[in-house]
Amino acid sequence: MRDLLRGAREGGKTIFLSSHLLSEVELICDRVAVLHRGRLARLGKTSELLRSETQAEVVVRGISAQAFDGKAETDGSVRFTVPVTAQRAVLERVWTMGGEVISVNPVRRSLEDVFLEVTRNGSGLSSGGNL
Repeated sequence: MRDLLRGAREGGKTIFLSSHLLSEVELICDRVAVLHRGRLARLGKTSELLRSETQAEVVVRGISAQAFDGKAETDGSVRFTVPVTAQRAVLERVWTMGGEVISVNPVRRSLEDVFLEVTRNGSGLSSGGNL
């Protein structure tokens, strides 16, 4: 079924899919609308809705894994998440420690994270939405 829906999408067809299986929606849809209490609460491209505007993932090399909280070490690189507002200070700290910055990317959220964010907000409309 997933392949059939993807094929139709790639063929330029518009399909409305209503589902509580958010992981499937995430795999199939290129645009998503989240309804909350009968109202449109969030609308946009899936890729944009899943990109966090508040958190960034930083991957560095050449520093101790103990230098930052919430880190994961793999293959000689250290990976951790920081608030976007602290990003510059963290990068400067890595450079001061003699480390190398491999990448800095927005944290990718799941569609379930977006849904929970929308439904936790009492009005259903949350800031940062693309309405």
